[in-house]
Formats: sequence, C-alpha cells, structure tokens
Amino acid sequence: MKRLRFFAIVLVLGMACLIAPEITPTIANETIVTNDQLIVFKINDTNYYTQTAGSEVVNTVKMDTAPIIELDRTFVPVRFLGNALGVSDSNIEWNNTTRTATLKGINKLDLVIGKKAIVVNDKTEPIDVAPMITNSRTMLPARFVAEGLGFKVDWDADNQLVIVYQGEKPDISAILAKIKGEEIEKPKSEKIEWKIIRRDVGRTIYDKDKAHDNMRYFRFVCTSHPELNYKNTYDWDGNSIVERMDDGYTTTYELAPGGQAYNIPLKKGMVVTFDVYEKINGVEVKVDTIVETL
Repeated sequence: MKRLRFFAIVLVLGMACLIAPEITPTIANETIVTNDQLIVFKINDTNYYTQTAGSEVVNTVKMDTAPIIELDRTFVPVRFLGNALGVSDSNIEWNNTTRTATLKGINKLDLVIGKKAIVVNDKTEPIDVAPMITNSRTMLPARFVAEGLGFKVDWDADNQLVIVYQGEKPDISAILAKIKGEEIEKPKSEKIEWKIIRRDVGRTIYDKDKAHDNMRYFRFVCTSHPELNYKNTYDWDGNSIVERMDDGYTTTYELAPGGQAYNIPLKKGMVVTFDVYEKINGVEVKVDTIVETL
C-alpha cells in the first residue's frame, strides 16, 4: 500500500509539471523596454518591435511564442508582454495553485486563467476575454494588460498589429517597413544655401545663416571643436554663465560666441566643422556638414 501511495504521489507531481505553464523562457536577447517607447506586436510573428520616440532605430526582440487572436482579442505570452511594457522578470509571478499571473509595474495586475477579470491594484474590473494557457504558455490579452499598466493601445487590422504607446499617437512607418523587410525612405531636406552674416575673427564673432526666405530652423553641432558648443558669458551680477548651444533650433548660428568669460581663442586659418540638423515631419535629420576655414 505504501509503495502504491508513493507511486501515486510521483505520478501527481509529474502531471503537475506537465500542466504548469512555462512563463520564464530563457531568451538571450530579451530586453526590458522603458515607457518612452513604441511597442508593436504582430499576429503570428515571433518578434516584437520597439522604437524610442524621436529615433529612427527599430529594435527587434525574439519570442518563443507568437501572439495569436482568440475571440477577436490579441493574446501575448505573459513574460514577453510584461518585459515589453517595462516589467522585469522579478516583477512577473505565477501562482500555480490559483493559476494567477501577477505583473508589478506602475500598477499591480492579477489575471486568473479562465476568469474574465483583471485585478488592478486589488480592484477587480471585468474584461470580455479570459487569460488562457496555450502550448504550456500563459497567454494574456494584450490590450487589458497594456492599459492596466498605463499605456494606450491601437489595433491595425490591415497589418494585424497591436500598437502600444504613451502620449500622442506615434508614426509606425519605420516598424512597418522593418516587418516587411523594406528600406524606409528617410525625409529629405531642400538644398540649403548658407550665407555669412558677420565675420570678425579678432572679436571672436563668426555667424552663419540661411537667407530668411522661409525661416527654416536648424540645430548646429560643432564636431571639430566641441568646446565651441558652449557659450561663456557673465550675467549682470558678474556671475559666470556657461550655456550649451547645440540643443536648440535656430535660424542663426553663432559659431564662436563672444563674452567677457570667453576663453576659447579663434585663430585665422583654423578649420571648423559642424553638423546641421533639421526636423522634417517631426523626425530630426542630419541635412548638412559644413567645413569652414576662418
């Protein structure tokens, strides 16, 4: 009898191991995405895609299970969904007894397999689909989890994409091109005609500007002499002021700003190089590199 009881226990434990969903796959390139990013899942694609706001770079993260559609809702593996939304592995838990997945991000979410509800910070809210287990993977409804963690969610039916973001609705063209294996055409700037406004090396003033016909704004970064990206002056009380100049957009660039505290001498014959950036359709693009001999 004891031997039969022993084998029965072993059998039960073995069955539990087979049934328990796997939510901690080891993926070498798994990354945690911060909340300033655009995240895109595609149905039946074992990658998800991220892009930082203002950047042209699209990152790809490999998953071991692709998102699926069930009951008109997109389901994503819990671990990858949590990581994509900024939740680390240590803040994703699985309770095999209650069959509950817990994610701790900006809010604490609890979802029970087979139950049409999501618990947000201990407050239960009804949802129209239930989490499920498919091929030993815990699959959660992407929209409700993302919204529970403070994100907005859009659905692109034509391309079968779940688009997750914060703030204003993002441009997904770069990610869509990545998914389709296409090269996205970068925004192009019209030809720039520069003119010298004032040139006086002795007084350390050297301005360049585009003719003000259409008031285009540019950001200038001196690459040959990084110290020239700072403006050194005094305020009215005699306090030294050091201001960084390459962060803002302007129509006029003062390459070598003067001032009482200015201590970066310019010499005749010095070669100065700087890059020029312009925002085109909301995307910052390098449009020119200018090399000048003083």
